[in-house]
Amino acid sequence: MARWDGAQWSDEGNGGTTGNTTAGTLTSNGTVTSFSPFTLGALGGGNPLPVTWLKFDAKLEGEETNLEWATGSEINCEGFYVERASFTGEYEEIGYVNSDAIGGYSNANLFYSFVDRHPAQGNNYYRIKQVDFNGDYDYSEIQVLSFNKNTRLGWYINLTLNHQSNEFTIGTQDLSGQLDVSIFNVSGQMLYHGETVISGGYGQFYFSKPASGIYLINIVDINNPTNKYVKRVYLSTH
Repeated sequence: MARWDGAQWSDEGNGGTTGNTTAGTLTSNGTVTSFSPFTLGALGGGNPLPVTWLKFDAKLEGEETNLEWATGSEINCEGFYVERASFTGEYEEIGYVNSDAIGGYSNANLFYSFVDRHPAQGNNYYRIKQVDFNGDYDYSEIQVLSFNKNTRLGWYINLTLNHQSNEFTIGTQDLSGQLDVSIFNVSGQMLYHGETVISGGYGQFYFSKPASGIYLINIVDINNPTNKYVKRVYLSTH
């Protein structure tokens, strides 16, 4: 048996049990003279993580992601890390929210929110990491949202590749002038960076691809850098 003394969980021991798994009693070893929260515990690592998830929702609002989650109970809960992964598949911490449970303990429904003001282009994978004061943690379910900035900006780009010459053709009726072009592999390493000029709705650039695989092409309108286009493509050497 464990008791919350206002600062930490203390071991009250096992003074005896009665009944079975359906009904019974558990008595502490010592005398407790003041009211405080109690829970079942073990000295080993077999304790269940003390949070009950009620919901986790993610909504795209304009160019931001609004995240909301709720818990039905919390024991020894310190707070929540908000984590996000994009096309690389690796999660990163983008925020932290303190627990509203007094002393980390609550049997009431508690509601939390966080705003991601800079979602990544493409699919965003969100999860909440709940952490205890003792370092234990638990994850929420994963929510996926697709963020497509260029669609909301109202411009469109079409990319085609000549496999023999390694020449990319950019087709667009919404842009003219210079474009900044970068190509990355899935590890985030830049493999190409250059500029091309859109004339008559088309522009070209050359990229000597090292191998077949997935790449991320980033295009920025130099005349208006807020206009960005990101496309994940599979390039083949064949």
